[in-house]
This record gives sequence, C-alpha cells and structure tokens, in this order.
Amino acid sequence: MDAVSEDEWSRLSVDEVVELLSCDELNVPDERSVLDAALTWLNHVDVDDDDACRRPLHAARVLAAVKLPLLSPQVSFRCAYAKTKEGKRPIFLMRRLRFDGRSTVI
Repeated sequence: MDAVSEDEWSRLSVDEVVELLSCDELNVPDERSVLDAALTWLNHVDVDDDDACRRPLHAARVLAAVKLPLLSPQVSFRCAYAKTKEGKRPIFLMRRLRFDGRSTVI
C-alpha cells in the first residue's frame, strides 16, 4: 500500500486504521511513526463528521495496534482534555522524556 495524505488518513474508518497500524509489513522508520499516525487519527477534529467526534472512544483499540515495546523508552503518551464548544474532548499527546527528568510535548 502506498503512503496516504493526512487528509486521506483522517477519513479512514477505525477498522481501516487498526488494520493498517497492525500490519507487520508496515514500512516505517520506527514505531514512533506508528504512534504518531495513531495519535493524528485520534486527535482529528471535524465538526461536520460525527465519527470524528467519537474517535476518542476508539483510543484503546487504535493504540493497541502500536507495538509499545518497540518505542524508545524516552517516548510516552498521555491523554489530556481540551475545551470545545460541546464541552471537554480528550486529546492525546506524545511526550519525550528528557535526561533531567522533565518531559516535552512532541
């Protein structure tokens, strides 16, 4: 399968995203790229698309496709909440742990 644009990626269904992220033949430089793709899909917001608003409900399923043991120990992610017109919405942030014990959002 060829690379897809971010717009095409954001239109994929949860089933398609999980299938692609789970693929052992996925050609990516490292597992962080897979995590980044998962978080990009989960964080996509489209007020005209009801499915996009429900993406956080699929977080466990989508993130289960990421092979966490292959991630660098300095990379982690967490869930935060952003205020929207409709209330609070979960967003997922990737963080890089630094040697001084602090972390930065990436």
